[in-house]
Amino acid sequence: MADVPSGREIALRKGANRTSKICCTLRLEEMSNNDLPGLTPAWLISLGLALGCTIVVMIPASIATGDQIKSSDWIGFSGNVVAGAMTLIAAILAWFAVKRQVDAQDQAQRAARQQQTTDLARILYAELAHLVARCCFDFEAPWREYWQGPSLDKMQTVKLRKCVPVDPVIYRAVAGQLALLGPAAQHLMEFHYRLSALRREIDNLASNADLNNEQIENENLQLVARRFRETLRPGSKALEALAELVKDTGEIEALARELYYESRPHEDIGKTLKARVEAILRTT
Repeated sequence: MADVPSGREIALRKGANRTSKICCTLRLEEMSNNDLPGLTPAWLISLGLALGCTIVVMIPASIATGDQIKSSDWIGFSGNVVAGAMTLIAAILAWFAVKRQVDAQDQAQRAARQQQTTDLARILYAELAHLVARCCFDFEAPWREYWQGPSLDKMQTVKLRKCVPVDPVIYRAVAGQLALLGPAAQHLMEFHYRLSALRREIDNLASNADLNNEQIENENLQLVARRFRETLRPGSKALEALAELVKDTGEIEALARELYYESRPHEDIGKTLKARVEAILRTT
């Protein structure tokens, strides 16, 4: 024969059902009004505490008459509710602490990445300014005359090798980090592609001339002049693209120009590389 629930058990069940109905009603009202002002975690915690206190206090009063309920019955029940509320509060506080830590780590990583990009762009800009200045000044003299026509004599390989641009040591060392530069990386790569073609052309002509023990013909020198000219526009665009990531570009470029102006005291030292490149491209 099945056990018949006592009056106290029936009362507790009724109280639990009423509590469940109250919670469901509050949940439906919350879902129907999603734009409540002030719906913050602090507000939700306060609401949970208020509901918990209300439930603890009202359940004993709402239970129908039956067997006498001892104070230890509802005290134990209220203790469970308070323990659950404290657990919920601890979980929320822990979530906020972890979120702050994650946000701080993300912010630190973004700052470090930005600083790395700035430092990388600055050192590449300094090297690029020297390379572009070398190509620009060398084209102005003596390669402009070879570009304009076969009017000059042949050239010794020793003189030709003096015009070889220096190796882009920094560019090669940081090639794996160029993606940090964004769109500027493409312009930089285009210039170094042209620079590599120039260096290869000079090396091939000089090696063949040394092998045959002869001077370099004027028509081959015209090809070298063309290679020099082909580096100028990509170099100017690369400088312009990197300038968006570097602050003191004027000082860096001025230092690069100053090294070449020492042999040209009559030149305008304030003329930028961009202005010199544009003047070359307009007149050749």
